[in-house]
Amino acid sequence: MALTIVTPFCTVAHGADTYRLAMLVAGDAFPMESPPVKIITGALAGYGYTLGQNLEFRSYGGGADAQLSGLPQLAKDIAATGVDAVVVFGWPPANAMKATGVPTVVAVGAGDPVATACKFGPSGGQYHRDIGQRDNAEHQAS
Repeated sequence: MALTIVTPFCTVAHGADTYRLAMLVAGDAFPMESPPVKIITGALAGYGYTLGQNLEFRSYGGGADAQLSGLPQLAKDIAATGVDAVVVFGWPPANAMKATGVPTVVAVGAGDPVATACKFGPSGGQYHRDIGQRDNAEHQAS
């Protein structure tokens, strides 16, 4: 069984002031004309980040078979491209990106980061669990 992981769709800008954004999903990479890509690139355009001028965008996916075991290596490969940030859809891509050090934005579908023990950041998520426990204890005491 062959593992097809990377499906980049668009690299449209180059230069010193170009911001590189990637998107990672567990299934097939989203094409540029897909609603999620249009929403994200459209919103960024409203803040002055425009495809073809100062924004480069690539979409990556684990493939039609959603080969989750390949996502950690794909995340490392994405990080090695020097991307500035990654937008992820779902828990498996979020989990794969957490070890790369690349700023990661969870668009949808990663669940509750405390309840699922998602360990982002230098504290490994412990800070969030501690705050949640403290807030819950304070709420019960009042």
